[in-house]
Amino acid sequence: MRQRPLFLDNIYRGDAKIGRFLSVLIFFGIAIGLKHGVQNNYLADILKIDSFERGIVEFFREMPGLLLIFILALMYKFADSRVFKIGIALMAAGLAGIFVTSCMEMFMIKFIVVIFMVIFSTGEHIIMPVRSTIAMELAKREKTGASLGISASIGQLGNIIGFLLVTGIFFYLRKNGHGRFDLTGYRIVFGLATALMIAAAMVAAALKETTLKAPRQRFYFAKKFKKYYIMEIFYGSPKTNIFNLRALCFNSSLRSRPVNYIDIDGNLRWLLYVLQSFNRQINR
Repeated sequence: MRQRPLFLDNIYRGDAKIGRFLSVLIFFGIAIGLKHGVQNNYLADILKIDSFERGIVEFFREMPGLLLIFILALMYKFADSRVFKIGIALMAAGLAGIFVTSCMEMFMIKFIVVIFMVIFSTGEHIIMPVRSTIAMELAKREKTGASLGISASIGQLGNIIGFLLVTGIFFYLRKNGHGRFDLTGYRIVFGLATALMIAAAMVAAALKETTLKAPRQRFYFAKKFKKYYIMEIFYGSPKTNIFNLRALCFNSSLRSRPVNYIDIDGNLRWLLYVLQSFNRQINR
């Protein structure tokens, strides 16, 4: 019988199929990194979405986050494992739609692409609250913190791998004469991300169904917290402004030379988060 690494045995229950869950997280993480690594360029260079339209796109893309409490309310009776599977399936469907539209120029329309982006975002938001619950359920009672650290680290490590793959793919294509507005690189990245997300969905479908549900309490609204509610509702506004500012600041440089820019500051934050997570695991 195949043995798991000792450090995993020290953290997870003996009957937990942790390999499947961690495989989903790494596939999911790499696919996310691939998608986000080219998304800004794809919208600006291929779909010709300007800074004002990008604000509109972000509004609809973040709408599932605002409506998440209502979306999860529809799945109130579902176990967390089933909610997780539904979220991964929606993400796979959204990525597949983006890939197909990039391959068929007659469907490469802003409205259609944004619809698939919203589908992807809906799945991404759905799995956020249940991913941690599943990670804790698979762990031993005294090792839930370590399990959360490992699952978060693997997901973020996948993001970094995805970004590095994007850099390598576009560097290779540029060396072989593919220009900035060539769709080849985007199709390769979206196709690879779609394949990984479909693989994640297939592995997730094999996860054992459980009756586990995260604690679900009634909605509580208090007048004294109204400022907090307003801040949460408009949380996406600064993010949208950052995208618009980038478009304005880098507009001239992007027109003068072919470049595929990546969110460097975001990557560094993710890398720091991964290192901190592993450091916490080592020090436990």
